[in-house]
Amino acid sequence: MWVLVSFSWPQEVVKTALARSTTHPIIIHHSFRPKRGDPDPNALSREYLRIVNPHRSRWVVAVLVIPTQLLSDFFDAPIPRLHTLKLSLAGPPFLRANPEMLLLTPGLTETLGNVEHVFLNVSACR
Repeated sequence: MWVLVSFSWPQEVVKTALARSTTHPIIIHHSFRPKRGDPDPNALSREYLRIVNPHRSRWVVAVLVIPTQLLSDFFDAPIPRLHTLKLSLAGPPFLRANPEMLLLTPGLTETLGNVEHVFLNVSACR
């Protein structure tokens, strides 16, 4: 069964995994690693999100290392079946001074109401 969908895979493999998993629950993995000199380091993350977002109703586990700028894009709507969230933020260290800002995203707030396991890595903010 195709249960894992990873950002590190080529787009065609991600699309195939999503199609073959049909309506089954899926695990989403995204690890943000910008390249030096990239004019838009978030472009690949946005494209991955564009592909996996229509399947968010099937997400049960999300392991995410994402830029702080994309937090609201990943959680722009609730993820109803998500039971485990591992979240590390990359980018400006706003969480160190304002940890409550993480909950300002309405989709994330509603999602967290259903999540059983939450792992936040604030030290990833650099």
